[in-house]
Amino acid sequence: MRIATVKVMNERFAIPLEQVQEFDLSMSYTQIEGTPKEIAGLATRRGQLVTLIDLRYCLDQKETSPLERFKVVMIESNLQSESTNDLLNPVKLGNIGILVDSVEGITEVRSGEKTPAPERFKNRSVECILKDNKEIVHLLSLASVILAILAKGN
Repeated sequence: MRIATVKVMNERFAIPLEQVQEFDLSMSYTQIEGTPKEIAGLATRRGQLVTLIDLRYCLDQKETSPLERFKVVMIESNLQSESTNDLLNPVKLGNIGILVDSVEGITEVRSGEKTPAPERFKNRSVECILKDNKEIVHLLSLASVILAILAKGN
């Protein structure tokens, strides 16, 4: 499996590379009142609206200061939920960007290097733990992250 490794609040996370459209190094955005705190705001990219998700809140980080320096990982909006096997509604989601502190790189991880996520990560949308060059990285379930945000909006 090929993964993109990113850092959020000094923790390493992995995103399956097939879910990544591109890395956008700079993007300004507008905060929208009344949205869940996990939604950082809206931006435009190539004339299209992009919903930006602040992973700090999705991962139960207590950070509340505005992001000044961040990178955007543009992801596919037709993610599949592991729990229901249903495709998330791409019309409802549109373009999605995930805010991270930094993008570390792209690497290959063998399937045998996966271990189940510890109990403390189950509520943080971490699918499993991977070993990347003998370091631990948490594989994010982006479908779970997005489903949790959509559930809050209803």
